[in-house]
Amino acid sequence: MEEDEQLASLMRGLSGQNLNDSQFANENVNLRLVEVLEALYWTQLTYFITAQAIVETGEALPFVYDPDIISAYWGKRPRAVATFIVQFLSVAGGFLSHLALDLITKKVKEALGKGPTPFLIPILRTLA
Repeated sequence: MEEDEQLASLMRGLSGQNLNDSQFANENVNLRLVEVLEALYWTQLTYFITAQAIVETGEALPFVYDPDIISAYWGKRPRAVATFIVQFLSVAGGFLSHLALDLITKKVKEALGKGPTPFLIPILRTLA
């Protein structure tokens, strides 16, 4: 195995020997999750519910893109949608306010020439 460099490299990668600190999440990254609680009860002895049946009842998102089912799913959960919007605006609020200020003072072209603003990078890390 030591003679085959590709195999040795694969084994080092699987054991985690080739990892460095840049390949892990930054300590300053805060993940924010929106939890959607679903009340779905059944007795295993009497009912067998397939994943497709759950999707058809609107209790889960579909496996294949279907705008009507997705709209019905989120239509039943306005609090989850509002929570997501508030979380997004709390993260992106600083960037959006700086962008609005640049638009008002007509510094947009100057700001775009400098590359990503220091306010945009943490937002992208949080939302990714």
